[in-house]
Amino acid sequence: MKGGNVITVVVSVYNTGKYLRKMMRSLFDQTYGDFEIIIVDDGSDAQNAEECDRVAKEDGRIRVYHKENGGLSSARNFGMDQAKGEYVIFPDPDDVMENNYLEGLISGYQNADVDLSICGH
Repeated sequence: MKGGNVITVVVSVYNTGKYLRKMMRSLFDQTYGDFEIIIVDDGSDAQNAEECDRVAKEDGRIRVYHKENGGLSSARNFGMDQAKGEYVIFPDPDDVMENNYLEGLISGYQNADVDLSICGH
């Protein structure tokens, strides 16, 4: 582990701020709490960039980075470079997760001899 939380949640945002708050609420309600959230604003307009900053003020586990638009892969790679967790997940900003989502992923990974934990929908 790089130090810090076990899971890093990297969310790439490009003008999808209207969905972000609902997704973050689903993260705040997780039964597993040892995670950090990195929001990568990938060149959004001012309104969406400001929404990222407002959401970040709601929880101390959130860090926001604003960068020039480079596309989804660029934003996710940037987020991984900032990650402190041992495991990284990449939800989309319009995803809403069940409250045991992180717990299920981490327990499945840690309790089995696997290299990857994947969930369905």
